[in-house]
Amino acid sequence: MRAAVINAFIAGIMMIDHSALGQGAHGALLRQAAQIALMHAMGTIACATFMNMGASSAARVPLLFVLGTVFYSVPVYLSWPPGESLDIVRFVGAVCLALGRVTLLLSTSQVDRGAAGPTIANQGTAQ
Repeated sequence: MRAAVINAFIAGIMMIDHSALGQGAHGALLRQAAQIALMHAMGTIACATFMNMGASSAARVPLLFVLGTVFYSVPVYLSWPPGESLDIVRFVGAVCLALGRVTLLLSTSQVDRGAAGPTIANQGTAQ
């Protein structure tokens, strides 16, 4: 849950800074980066739900989402000059976000099959 709060905080700070939200291309890029950060903060909350249902592989996803947000969204917020270095950093962030999404998708199979093992709610009752 801490990772979700960090992701949401980054997105919130990006959206609060109204002076940077212009009508130009940079303003649109900033809004997109904030939306991506917020979307992955919500995805981190979904990871907590999956882990509560016993999908242990979902435990890796919050770190990937936070790293992806830092590499993808924060450079836009800091207004790094556009260029190859920004593109490379944002690409690394996009890869982290994609790996997190794939890992989350694969962890659903543990929940769907019911082979996830005991959940938090019934761990104390296992014999």
